Amino acid sequence: MLISISAFNLVHNPVVHPSRLLFRLEKLGYSHLNYVCTTELLDCPEPLDIFYHGMDYIGIKCASNDEITDIFTADDIVNYNFRAIVGDDGNYYYSRSKDETIKFDNDVYVKGGRFDPKSSSDYVIFEFIKGRLVPTNKD
Repeated sequence: MLISISAFNLVHNPVVHPSRLLFRLEKLGYSHLNYVCTTELLDCPEPLDIFYHGMDYIGIKCASNDEITDIFTADDIVNYNFRAIVGDDGNYYYSRSKDETIKFDNDVYVKGGRFDPKSSSDYVIFEFIKGRLVPTNKD
């Protein structure tokens, strides 16, 4: 069941802390970046940290030492919304990939990432608008 909200705190679980990536991306010539989320893409099944750059989205893949190994065009991210659930702490959580399940003590869960979302309870849909995840009534 879709629920509506007026104020929210969407919790992210980035692969690499965004501030560390911003520093490395600026060295590569990227500027004015905004961290958006962490998710898989159609052409990369593992979670990537997604940034908004001007009018474009980019996905960052890193090695185990946090060094950037690949930068993906991630503009298709706007075609798939996020399903988020309310956790025990009142914050909103989403699954980063089809293989990830976020579960809480009260048996509330969300899983499947953006491509095959499933949840045990009420949820909120977030869509991408100009580099931000915004709650929507679309399902």
